[in-house]
Amino acid sequence: MMDKGIMGGSAIILVLSLLQEQEMYGYQIVQELDAQSEDSFHLQEGTLYPLLHSLESAGHVKSRVEYIGSRPRRYYRITDSGRALLKDKLHQWDIITTMLRRLNPDWVDELEYV
Repeated sequence: MMDKGIMGGSAIILVLSLLQEQEMYGYQIVQELDAQSEDSFHLQEGTLYPLLHSLESAGHVKSRVEYIGSRPRRYYRITDSGRALLKDKLHQWDIITTMLRRLNPDWVDELEYV
């Protein structure tokens, strides 16, 4: 299981990356992250929804409600502001991984996948 600190720092990048592809509802985001990470990254719904609300309050995502029968389902989509935030976060991530490669030039060779 992934370290919670790393998960928290990368959750925005992962969620915005998914929303860049298509609009999604919360449970769909959780399921897609599980599938894409082969179950190594699990974002709890209790973490996801506050993150989505924060992104929406800041204007980085917008939502709409669609009713499935009598049940409302909230779909989220990325905005231009969200795309700019994602670009910035990916740039920061690139700086960190570049620094890690410089400090540990053989780090990729040393990783063991179980």
